[in-house]
Amino acid sequence: MTIPDYVPLTAADLSYINHTSDFLGIDPYTATVVSPPKSGIGACVSNSSSPYFPYCVVQETTNIFGWNIGYRSQSYVYITPTYLRTYLSYLYNTFRSPVLVSEFGFPVFGESTKAMEDQLFDSPRSQYYLSFMSEILKSIHEDGVHVMGALAWSFADNWEFGDYSAQFGLQYVNRTSQERRYKKSFFDLVDFVAARMTNL
Repeated sequence: MTIPDYVPLTAADLSYINHTSDFLGIDPYTATVVSPPKSGIGACVSNSSSPYFPYCVVQETTNIFGWNIGYRSQSYVYITPTYLRTYLSYLYNTFRSPVLVSEFGFPVFGESTKAMEDQLFDSPRSQYYLSFMSEILKSIHEDGVHVMGALAWSFADNWEFGDYSAQFGLQYVNRTSQERRYKKSFFDLVDFVAARMTNL
């Protein structure tokens, strides 16, 4: 984000805060393609009424060939696992602190309008979790990144967006009877982790 009245940190500031955090927590749900606005970043920074303010970049979800950057969800999330590996590597190699993936998840497109049996068979969510977890393991074992853990969002749907239409939950919940059933993605994620557990 671009902040007009940002005061740069001095060398003394950077020295004072250096290595004072225990870890970096990130919520890498998806990626976006960014480019400078035609009017330039400087023009945006000095104009809080700019449609690009306060980020002052154009954010898109298609690449230079016009393709979506990944499989699209009900909300802003696209399945973009390869960007996650790059992101983890950048953070660790820049700050040399452990990284915690504190949230990541996927709301299947139109899931809330589907019959229960179709909500339970949520293959796109499985693809999301398994591809992201694979990239996290590559980061750990091939790139040497210290990833502390990864927390799936979420075990059940929430009211974050003002309704339940964008469902992130690994459980189906009948909102009348409160019956709960685990979805396919839950079992796929548990099996993925269990198959890769080492004896400690």
